[in-house]
Amino acid sequence: MKIFRIKLLLATAFLFLGMGIKAVLADEVTGNLSTGLNSTVGTTVNGVVISPPTANPAAGTYKGTQTVTLTADGSTSIYYTTDNSAPTCSAGLPYNGAISVTASVTIQAISCYPGSVSSTVASYGYTINSSQSLATSGGGGGGGAYYSVIIAKSGDGTGNVTANGSLCSGSCAFIAGTSVTLTAASESGSSFGGWTGDCTGSTKTCALVLNGNKNVETSFIKGQVLGESISTAHPNGTLVIDGKTVSLIAGGQIHGFRDPQEFASYGYKFSQTVPINEADKLLPAGDIMKAMTGTLALDTSDNRTIYMVGQQYSKRGFVSMQVFADLGYTKVSSLVRGMFKINLSDYPAGDPVASSTAAHPEGALVLDGTGTVWWVLDGQRSGFESLTVFNTYGFTFDRVVPANSADMALPVGPTVKLRDGTLVSDGVITYIISDGQKLPFADSAAMVSRGYDVKNAVSADLAGYTAGPNLN
Repeated sequence: MKIFRIKLLLATAFLFLGMGIKAVLADEVTGNLSTGLNSTVGTTVNGVVISPPTANPAAGTYKGTQTVTLTADGSTSIYYTTDNSAPTCSAGLPYNGAISVTASVTIQAISCYPGSVSSTVASYGYTINSSQSLATSGGGGGGGAYYSVIIAKSGDGTGNVTANGSLCSGSCAFIAGTSVTLTAASESGSSFGGWTGDCTGSTKTCALVLNGNKNVETSFIKGQVLGESISTAHPNGTLVIDGKTVSLIAGGQIHGFRDPQEFASYGYKFSQTVPINEADKLLPAGDIMKAMTGTLALDTSDNRTIYMVGQQYSKRGFVSMQVFADLGYTKVSSLVRGMFKINLSDYPAGDPVASSTAAHPEGALVLDGTGTVWWVLDGQRSGFESLTVFNTYGFTFDRVVPANSADMALPVGPTVKLRDGTLVSDGVITYIISDGQKLPFADSAAMVSRGYDVKNAVSADLAGYTAGPNLN
């Protein structure tokens, strides 16, 4: 069985586990953290949320001097810089009050906590345009602030985008609150392929309200004449978007996501979505998608309880902080600091995680002594076919904890292959993985007309995958 192992990667991703770095306990979330049970013995962790400072007003483009305040709940101090250097809790300017920004500058800031604990560095860029030379068409107020539409192009064709009738090349700025209509126009020999980012869909116009900076990508396809009506639903594994609603097509049903954090727990990105079609809308509605099995989450219904999401969307508490720590979760500070924050009030209670000598909970990613990452699922441990496969699930190495002997005693399950919905290029043909098969697109028009973006394709050897029907 072919399973990838992290060799050189291991040295950088996990070296710190044995270096005696102080553990960050359960993200040090504000107040007393419980581990998910009602027991009053050994189940609480005291601390505060470790988070970088937030800035007000938000980073952006303004036409006059701004007074910027920095806040970080629970921190003992904040340090910042304005010279493009990174601050630390012993270097930089101590924040003692509002910062007057009279010229364009980038403020970098860090939050400091007891016990020599610090946040990541946050960066806030302010552009002061006192000349007021920015575009202001389209109406709207904004109290002096400006926001930008940032436009990127993709595809092998050519074309341009206008904003409220004026050419917008790269980016263009408007007063906050302005209604902006973007219009894509392909040049001779090319056709418009669609929008991604803050604009989605395949119509040539997109309406935005600039309540913040907007990032838009438009594709132009060389030699393609698109616009065909697709009468069949997208393949299983596809993420479709309808307005602002994202759903997953799986098992011939359409499953909606209700929360961005639950969506993110699967490692999905909004850039992977494609516009919903009429056939998709006719699919029967499936269960709502909650957090992925193995997700470590702070329950926002009380802002103090940490759970591991189990099978059937159950929530599993830890019987003590010691068990939580011994399973490796407090040793990986980036894992804990980046914990998902989800309202778990309607997740059924599962069996508590009661022992650190038992196998890790369902969904856990564990690393053995040979550098092999295993996914604990269904009472088995399964290896990944390749690093590419690992990445298609949105996993990162900071989610991986050391395996214990019970993990290694689990039977070896089937090798994990590319996730359904993954676009793959073998260098000649582009495929989508669906129900474990590789479905080839007949040509680029067949792919683009369904809303897929070739930029999302990964390179992989598909020799071991069964070929499904062509997508014409």
